[in-house]
Amino acid sequence: MGKKYLPVILVVLGLGTVAMDVRAQDPSDISPDTIGPYSVTSSIEVGVRGVKVEGDIDKYRSDLNYQPGFQFMDSSFLLEAGKDGGPLFDSLLVKVTGWDSDPNGYLRVSMDKLDVYRFDTTVRRFNYYNSLNTIALGQHVDETVNTIGDVNLVLMPQNPKFKINLDYAFNRKDGPTLSTYDFSRDEFPVFAPSRSRSDTFSAGFDAKLGWLDLSFLQGYRTFKDDAEFFITQPQAGNSGPIVLSFLNTFNRDAPQRGHVNFSRVNAHAFLNNMVDITGRVIYSNAKSESTLFESLSGGDFTGALIGLNQIAAFSESERPTWFADLGISVLATESLTISNTFRYNRFEINGTNDEVIQTIKTAPAASFTELEEFFSRMTRYRQFSNTLELDYMFHPRVSAHVGYRYTDRSNDLESLEFDPADPGEIEPEIETFDNRTNTFIFGLRAKPIKNFWTVYFDFERGEADNVFTRAANYDYTNARIRNIIYATDELTFNLSATFRNNDNPTRTDDVPSVDFGTSTESRMFSASADWVPNSKVALSTGYTYSRITSDSVVVFFFNFQKKQGVSEFYSRDQFAYINVNAQVHDRVGLFGSMRFHNDSGAGDRVPPGPETLIAGYPYRYVTPEVRLSIRLHDRIDFIAGYQYYDFEERFKNLGVVESARVQDYNAHLPYASLRFYFGRRE
Repeated sequence: MGKKYLPVILVVLGLGTVAMDVRAQDPSDISPDTIGPYSVTSSIEVGVRGVKVEGDIDKYRSDLNYQPGFQFMDSSFLLEAGKDGGPLFDSLLVKVTGWDSDPNGYLRVSMDKLDVYRFDTTVRRFNYYNSLNTIALGQHVDETVNTIGDVNLVLMPQNPKFKINLDYAFNRKDGPTLSTYDFSRDEFPVFAPSRSRSDTFSAGFDAKLGWLDLSFLQGYRTFKDDAEFFITQPQAGNSGPIVLSFLNTFNRDAPQRGHVNFSRVNAHAFLNNMVDITGRVIYSNAKSESTLFESLSGGDFTGALIGLNQIAAFSESERPTWFADLGISVLATESLTISNTFRYNRFEINGTNDEVIQTIKTAPAASFTELEEFFSRMTRYRQFSNTLELDYMFHPRVSAHVGYRYTDRSNDLESLEFDPADPGEIEPEIETFDNRTNTFIFGLRAKPIKNFWTVYFDFERGEADNVFTRAANYDYTNARIRNIIYATDELTFNLSATFRNNDNPTRTDDVPSVDFGTSTESRMFSASADWVPNSKVALSTGYTYSRITSDSVVVFFFNFQKKQGVSEFYSRDQFAYINVNAQVHDRVGLFGSMRFHNDSGAGDRVPPGPETLIAGYPYRYVTPEVRLSIRLHDRIDFIAGYQYYDFEERFKNLGVVESARVQDYNAHLPYASLRFYFGRRE
């Protein structure tokens, strides 16, 4: 079955792997088998899945990527010692879900021994596939495996005064990808295999010193990315004969290396049963180095032949960062709580780049040019914010809170460029930006009818910092109301509505300046119901309507002329679902589900002219599923199911080229499995 199943096979053979299905298993049926001083509760599920796809297989793989064949499914293994404990551990849990059987695999191991240690590790694997068929003639394809994991060891976990934390985390990504390279007014498909690595080590402690809870963490992270782009044969470019550019050879190596040191201190105290103080300080310093070597030969858009064009560059950057926050809550009275949170964030980004470009042209006339350029950039960022909130309980069933947030942000940008061919006086370019925002906060919690109806309301109105220094504040209004209605002990309703308005006005540096803002309106209405009349039947259903409208002022080129226009985006998504669980017999369980998405996008809207761009993504997505579980034996369950996926794009007025890229598909996924139990009563 190959190395990819090795982790699962080891767990199955060594421990009896697997996952309990609580839907088909009554906890009262569990009676432990034993291994030495340990009771055993485990199961293993193996089966087969069929896959039949009609339509766009690349879109199916980008969305789902389930593969046919033999499957290791949900599995777990649990050992538990008695009250006297075990020799090496008191409990051991191993869980495996879809490892290399599904697009996302999960492995978890937890082990502990009271008063000595607690060990946890989690590994996740993602078999990622994405083909962007509607971009660059479908030449952007990613087929990679991303494995991430973490290991945590706590020494003396039950000690209230002092404990030690040791952590390790890793991230690995490998696999073939395709991309495109822009050269001389044309676009060329290139191979771009992915290979990146990161490892993070940290150590710290939690301590209690009288009334003070203190924790400290020191960590180190290292990362590297070996980016490479190349072609294996001459390329004419996607524009064909329209543009004269072509490539005979092309290779780009752009490896990157870096590391981060980080420290964190947390402190907490609760004084006189009325003042709660929490503080945190984080410092990190990230450094990275990257090199670039690129060489190509071919011809440019003027018809000139290029014997060799090569670029060599070296860059390095450093980012020291300070972050601190301090929160104080005062229980002023039994009804009034006053809270204040102060946050401070400061970082610098210092970077330099040294680049040399050499070009050798062979026709129509032989020539050699060399350009060397050195530049540096520095960004200084400082922000602090303060949030003051008052929470008052008017009645055991009515409470409200009000708050105010103020932020102050400062940015300094400094750039320096040096051309060795022009060794004149060098003066750095400096730009300073200061910004302040104000926000009002309000919230309400009420129970109009005790034990029947609960209402939550939240409101924010104000400004927020923009991530871009040259853009103005976000001017936003957010409101949300949620209702929970307990109609009976068996029936519960949830009703909610969310309103968000976000304006981002700004202007360009052009003379005269040009409005360049974005306005977004978002509305969401949701309703759901849960009905559990008894232990054998459960039903849940819901409906959500999302309405998003956005318009932005944009600058673009049309017929080789620079134009200002408006880009409009529309989403009108409706989502509904229903899930049913039923124990139709003591040995037979049934599950059914239906999920439905329908987004009309921009609908019938037609641009009034070339200055208006209208976008949306109209589609319909239906995913029903049924599953049957039969207890064949007290230690064996048989499970059979069927999943169906129907995806349909609903763009209107498509031309010939666009209609050829429609990505509709439907997929049939029947499956069957056997789950074997250990620890169930005969």
